[in-house]
Amino acid sequence: MSIKYARLISFLFHPILMVLYMIIIPLYIKLYSDCSSHQFLMLYGMIITGYLIIPSMILYLLYKIHYIKTLHFEEKQDKMIVYLVFGLFYYATFQLVILLDLYPLIHIYMLIPILIIAAYISISFFYEISSHSLFMGAFTGFFIGLGYDLQQNYLILILLLIIISGWVLSSQLFLKRHTFREVYSGFFIGLCGLILLFLLLSK
Repeated sequence: MSIKYARLISFLFHPILMVLYMIIIPLYIKLYSDCSSHQFLMLYGMIITGYLIIPSMILYLLYKIHYIKTLHFEEKQDKMIVYLVFGLFYYATFQLVILLDLYPLIHIYMLIPILIIAAYISISFFYEISSHSLFMGAFTGFFIGLGYDLQQNYLILILLLIIISGWVLSSQLFLKRHTFREVYSGFFIGLCGLILLFLLLSK
């Protein structure tokens, strides 16, 4: 694996982008098929704006005023600021969707990224893990749990996510951003955490 290829994988499957994939992909597997076109467009616009555009602009502003050192977010302090900013906007968008009552089914799926970020920040105080691995594990666990909850077969998608997970975890090791323990513990915490969450919600 070349450095260029590893960096590309790391970018395409950055935790912030994986959150969008986690919410938007179900739109294309007809999870929200009974959502009206008006609701769909409003929901889609709010997710893109609140989950990506506004927090990204805030982070760029923090970078320009030198509150964070680089836009690569390699230092632990910068990472914590990034996830705190995104977590706050995730929660604000989540509350707005509830207030507007756009589509009740999506509420739990919008809450999941907030829980993942809260878990990452909490764990990071006493144990170093890879955020890429945590979110990749959670992403995979999300569709395992979703398939169980909705009684749908997402086997092909899950197998694809397992393959992609291998690429993402390998890229983190290749770029020497984390150790083997940090990468794989993050993945299994995310994977098991999401499966357990769906099992608890299905009771």
